[in-house]
Amino acid sequence: MIRAVKMIQFAGVALILTACNGEVAEEGVSRGEELYSLCANCHGVDGTGSEEQKAPQIAGMDVAFVESQLTAFFIGERGLDAGDISGMRMRPMALTLNHGGVVSRDSEEWQGENNPPNEATLLNMRAVAEYVATLSPVVTEPTLGGDSARGELIYSMTAQTEARQAWDAEHALPEPVEGEAAVEEEGEEAVVVEAAPTWTPPSVAPACDTCHGVDGSGVTGLGSALVGLQDWYIAAQIANFKGWRGQTATGVLMTTVAPHLSDQDVADVSAYISTLSVQE
Repeated sequence: MIRAVKMIQFAGVALILTACNGEVAEEGVSRGEELYSLCANCHGVDGTGSEEQKAPQIAGMDVAFVESQLTAFFIGERGLDAGDISGMRMRPMALTLNHGGVVSRDSEEWQGENNPPNEATLLNMRAVAEYVATLSPVVTEPTLGGDSARGELIYSMTAQTEARQAWDAEHALPEPVEGEAAVEEEGEEAVVVEAAPTWTPPSVAPACDTCHGVDGSGVTGLGSALVGLQDWYIAAQIANFKGWRGQTATGVLMTTVAPHLSDQDVADVSAYISTLSVQE
């Protein structure tokens, strides 16, 4: 494992030195397409991802979100935990967007692993993000054998409300019979009707759409877009949240949610997410 990590880091440094040193950072889709050629090795030319490379579909992702994730990898919020293999692969790739070479550790500008990107580097990140946004996402097929109907009850607050209302209607208590009080006064044994148990969602985790949106497109400041992501990637990220591996500031909330999701829950909710329409 350690040897593999070192090889990944070495490859990333080599790419930084060859790909970015001396280049002029330019903003725009055409520049982004040029820079994306390296990303295509894992995410694919069309941005639809590769399970073999542990790289998710990123085609059509929101520009601001892609920028935020590139920055997170760049400054070390993501990609430094040995348990997050895909993240460790991604961080050196984000560093290739650095303009002018990596800040030396003995430089006065060095601020540890969270050395922030300079303005030229941010332009490179925006260019890549803008190009990624032009790619057309595809509908992903579930691979974990999840039950999408059960997954909807985990994901959707609306689905939970409707299921609870249907349950309550089916298990409603009978209306009191006329003259019931008189029967009790005469000393006859009253029939006790026990209330039916209340409906509960299949998982104690809060509904996903609260933070990720009804359509899976995400909610700014709360949760990222999930639509278009493969189920194996979602499962890997939830495992990361359970292990508190490589989390960004906005991801901290998920570290409190993920432990309540079983493997079956993850498979089911991922299967439901795959039914949400991608924006082409």
